[in-house]
Amino acid sequence: MGERYQIHVRVRTKETSVSDNKDILISIHSQWMWDSHIVRNMARLLKTLSKTNLSIYGDEEEIRNYIGAILTVNQDIDGNYYPYRIHVEETPYKTFDGDNNHGWAVVFVDVEGEKLKVQSRFYDTDGKPKSNESLWGDAIDHCKYENWEEANIEKLKKMLDSKLFNNTEDDLQSIFNTQVEHYLKKLEEKNQEEGYVVRPILRVKEKDDHEAWSKTDEKLKELGFNVTGYNC
Repeated sequence: MGERYQIHVRVRTKETSVSDNKDILISIHSQWMWDSHIVRNMARLLKTLSKTNLSIYGDEEEIRNYIGAILTVNQDIDGNYYPYRIHVEETPYKTFDGDNNHGWAVVFVDVEGEKLKVQSRFYDTDGKPKSNESLWGDAIDHCKYENWEEANIEKLKKMLDSKLFNNTEDDLQSIFNTQVEHYLKKLEEKNQEEGYVVRPILRVKEKDDHEAWSKTDEKLKELGFNVTGYNC
């Protein structure tokens, strides 16, 4: 349903060092985020994070809520604000496991005291790197389709700052996915020790919503669930 996109974030502070595998890993699902909306919303997120002192935020919940709030406050190019659907997932997942039709972004935030380093890489629906030129190509096509004024197109173009977008050559996706795999393995081991098992998330990809819902029904019934309704 909708124009679907994901943002995957890793936050590393002194308190969440890689040595004890306590990096904060966050997966965020959005609907009605595509083309020009990707540029505008990601510009707001990256710019705000680059000016944020995350050392004053004490725990994972505060950081997750903060990042979700930046994305939620959706100011359009006309200066007005519009709601759209943002969901900060309870458990991170690999980039390829998201339900999307416009790709995803991976953002790394490294914090030491008041110093902050924000890196980003953008990917298409096949997981291949998506350049700033390609991001702008999608955005300008949407602008032309919506008959944007030239002044607003220029405003949007300035948001696609190479100091914020795709500002590293590192494959952040590969690093994030490896850490998520390790995190989920450790979580399952912990929960098994405590007497229960982590159940996998059921994700279904089909050409349209009806086919996806039908397949979801079938899979849930195969697993023995009594399906009365669910949210997508």
